[in-house]
Amino acid sequence: MRKITTTTRVQLIISMMASVLIPTILINLFYYQQLNESTKAQLLSYQREIVQQSSDDVQALVDQINITTRQLIAMSVSSDMYTNYNEKTPSEKLNTVKSLQRIMQSIVFSVSYHAGTYYIGTDNSVFSNLNTLNADKLLSSIGMEENGVPFEADYYSNVVSVRVIPFLTDIQNYNRYNALQTIGIDLQYSDLENIFAGKYKPEEIEIFIVNDDNKLIYYLSRSDFQWERSIGKALNNEQLSYLNDFNHKGKERIDNYVPGPGWNVYSYIHLNAFEADASAQNRTLLLILLMTLFFAFIFSYFVSKSITRPINALITKMKRIGQDDKKQGMMPIVTGNKDIMVLSANFDEMLIQIERLNKITIEKEKEKTSMQLRALQAQINPHFLYNTLEDIRSIALENNIISISEMTKALARIFRYCISKENIVTVREEIAHIRNYAQIQHYRYGERLSIMYYVDEKIMDCRIVKFILQPIIENALSHGIEPKLGKGVITIIGGIKEQKIEFRIIDNGIGMTPEQLVQINNDLADRRESSRGIGLINVDMRLKLHYGEQYGIVVESHFGEGTQVTVRMPYVGETV
Repeated sequence: MRKITTTTRVQLIISMMASVLIPTILINLFYYQQLNESTKAQLLSYQREIVQQSSDDVQALVDQINITTRQLIAMSVSSDMYTNYNEKTPSEKLNTVKSLQRIMQSIVFSVSYHAGTYYIGTDNSVFSNLNTLNADKLLSSIGMEENGVPFEADYYSNVVSVRVIPFLTDIQNYNRYNALQTIGIDLQYSDLENIFAGKYKPEEIEIFIVNDDNKLIYYLSRSDFQWERSIGKALNNEQLSYLNDFNHKGKERIDNYVPGPGWNVYSYIHLNAFEADASAQNRTLLLILLMTLFFAFIFSYFVSKSITRPINALITKMKRIGQDDKKQGMMPIVTGNKDIMVLSANFDEMLIQIERLNKITIEKEKEKTSMQLRALQAQINPHFLYNTLEDIRSIALENNIISISEMTKALARIFRYCISKENIVTVREEIAHIRNYAQIQHYRYGERLSIMYYVDEKIMDCRIVKFILQPIIENALSHGIEPKLGKGVITIIGGIKEQKIEFRIIDNGIGMTPEQLVQINNDLADRRESSRGIGLINVDMRLKLHYGEQYGIVVESHFGEGTQVTVRMPYVGETV
């Protein structure tokens, strides 16, 4: 039986189409219904949440009005001032008005939800936090307004009426069991509308607020009823029937009750709106799926045709290289695909470069790093030893005293530290080396020099590169303390900052001019030796070679005040 063979291009097309088409069809068949129900449930859940949030906002608005009312009632002084108002002198009346206005303004100062707040007394006198409120019109509206029911109030403006929702509370005179005065807080109707405005589409959600007497407070609906004309009025039987029959018309009803004004918040979610959205989504997904499959087939066909042939040639070439057939493997690939030809040429060049570089790269880099470290280390030791010996000679000649023994002992420790083969030491060892160096310098400078140490014990056993601090201190002595008149102080501060070991070496020497500071920072950036900062540049280069470019030193200085050198290196505990 003859074996059926196919080309790579055909296999690529079939495999890709099968891997995309079969799982896609199975997944769509299995999850099609579940996706619709899940999408519908999620949308419905989301609508329930925002409907509940709006109802909570209404409740919060009413709660705040109740809080403000209780605050006004609690101000018992208002009742005392209000008593026998008409019997007071004009001056006393003026003081009473001002006092009550201050009380109301202080309580409602930060509250912006209401149109106005006012007191109405049994003698028909009116006090308000608003100077523009028309008392006569307000008194004429008494009896027209109803607690918690919208109506058109004309006592706020002489031009047009303002729709408000009044909240009235009587303050009782407990001695005579009758009303002493009435507190009124008018809610702007627009503030109630703003809770729902822009959040809902009437074709998806309808909102009605109806009080316990079936009077309409607020509505959001596209039905044919004249709801606007019914605001503040009792709903007729037909309107009530429209609200009560919602559950039989493919809509879900959510009820919330707001105590106090006795408001019933009815929210009706249209379920068919979500079904329409889900159907549209499914049609869109199906269309995208078909278009994706179509273009995937066309694209895979043409791309596979142009790719498979030169790729196979390149694979063959790579196999020959793997078999050490360099003569055949280096032969160029001739194809109409320019990218493959460039890739083949670059592959040939890469082989040549790899063969040449592999022989020298690793050893050269190791040798380079080692030579740099040794050269930098060697640069410090002779310079330091020369300065130390010169210090000893100067003291011996100038003082003619027997201090050579202690200096020689300190110098021996320094030599032992210097010739040690270990390039990595603990902070404790580095500080000990600095103390030996400082002991020698004290013989030279005497009382003119003081070195203070503030090094955190937590970093004492951390391991760092050797000879990091001593060149910086030597630089501070030579260029900062020695030219200075008076006592010089060098402070060494070490600790952990942002998971890094940080040392600050601060001197009170002559400092640097701005030009000198710019020059030494440029030398540090360019890794260029400088007569003033050779030790600083040496330390900075060794830190960067060992730890990386993000570490090193930073120099700050003010002429006539001193210099601070900050050294940063990684915090690696007791190992490196």
